[in-house]
Amino acid sequence: MFKKRKEPAFIESAFISTYQSNQFNQNGISNDWVTMFDDPTRPLVVDIGCGMGVSLLGLGLTSISKDLSGVESSRLLLRDDSNHRSSALTWSDCNYVGVDLGGLGVGYAIGTAQRWGLQGRLQFVVDTAEGFFERSKDYPGEIALCLIQFPTPYRLPKEGGNMQLPTSQFDGFMVTETLLESIHLNLLRSNGKLLLQSNCEDVAVFMRNLACDHVGFTFETEDSQSPVSCSFENPQPKRVPQRTLDWIAMGGERAIGPGWFQTPVFHKEGCTETEKACLLNHTPVHRCLLRV
Repeated sequence: MFKKRKEPAFIESAFISTYQSNQFNQNGISNDWVTMFDDPTRPLVVDIGCGMGVSLLGLGLTSISKDLSGVESSRLLLRDDSNHRSSALTWSDCNYVGVDLGGLGVGYAIGTAQRWGLQGRLQFVVDTAEGFFERSKDYPGEIALCLIQFPTPYRLPKEGGNMQLPTSQFDGFMVTETLLESIHLNLLRSNGKLLLQSNCEDVAVFMRNLACDHVGFTFETEDSQSPVSCSFENPQPKRVPQRTLDWIAMGGERAIGPGWFQTPVFHKEGCTETEKACLLNHTPVHRCLLRV
C-alpha cells in the first residue's frame, strides 16, 4: 500500500522538477527560440496533441542514430517542390515541438529527450494548439509540417457509447475549424503540409472534410508521392473495429479512394504507440496528407 501511495507523488514531483527546468510554463512557450534550439532557423515539425511524445522522439532519433541514418521518408511529408529552397529536407534537417495540455505526458517527453541528447532540436510544451500557433509567428525558420495523430474521438450519434468521450465532433473534440485555420495560416508562408491520422474512420473523414471543404487545404494522393521508406512490414488490416461497423451501418462516408494513404508514412520509430498497436492488431489506420 505504501508503494502505491508514493508512486503518483513521485511521478508528479519528477514532472515538476523536469518541467520547471525547461523555461516553459502553463501559458505556453517562452518564444526564446535561440534558447530552445541549437539552430532556430531549421524547418519546424509540430505535433499537436503529442501525448508522451513517442512520435517526435522517434523522428528526432533519426538525426543521431546510425541505425536510422538511412531511414528517411521525409520527401513524402516535408517538401517535394523542386523550386523551393528546402526541397531536399530530411528529418535530420528539422527541429521539433510537441504540444499537449497533459502535463505529465509532456514531462515524460521532456525527460526522455534530455536523456537521449535531443533537447537541441526537440522540445515539448504544455499549451493549447491555438495558443502555440499564435506565439509561433516569429519562429525564424519555416513551419514545414504539422501532425494531428489519433486525437481522442468523439461519440458517434447513437445510443450508448463511451460517455467519457466528447459529445460530438462539434462539442469538445480537439480538431476544430479555428484550429485548422490557425495551422493553415502558419503553414501558408512555407508551403507546409498537414498530416492527419486516426484509427476511427468517421473521425478521419470529418477532419479531412473540415480541412478541405471549410479551411482551404487540398489533399495529396499517394500515387503522386515517392515511396515511403518504412522499416517494418505493413500487414493488411484483417479486423474491422465495431465503431467502423456502426459508421458503415449509419451510411457514413468511407475513407477510401484518392487521398487516403494505405501505407505508413513514418518509419517504425516515428510511429505513435496507437499506430503501432493498430499494426500489431491488424486494424486499419486512416491517413491523409494535406497541403495549403
